Amino acid sequence: MRYSTALSALFCLFCIPACSGSSNNSALVNACVETSNLDKSICDCVAKKASEELSENAYAFLVASLTQDTAIATELRGEMDMTEVMQAGMFMTHAPAKCAAEQSN
Repeated sequence: MRYSTALSALFCLFCIPACSGSSNNSALVNACVETSNLDKSICDCVAKKASEELSENAYAFLVASLTQDTAIATELRGEMDMTEVMQAGMFMTHAPAKCAAEQSN
């Protein structure tokens, strides 16, 4: 149990800042491509929107959810308010369609 908590804390210290910045969305892009039928261009757009629209915790929660990292997702859920949880939970239901519409124009 302590090992899991320590590992999660290290993830939060080192990975969340890297994942949440708009300059490095590779974790979300990779998770999006691997877990969906979406093109990389759509996933790039989704990651950009996520970095702009979601809090750092919500962004990291989205990545953890897509990669099925339940330990990190559970820990982050405990640190987030209900609005953040809802935003992260609903993000993938709307963002890909928005990105596809933007790219078709």
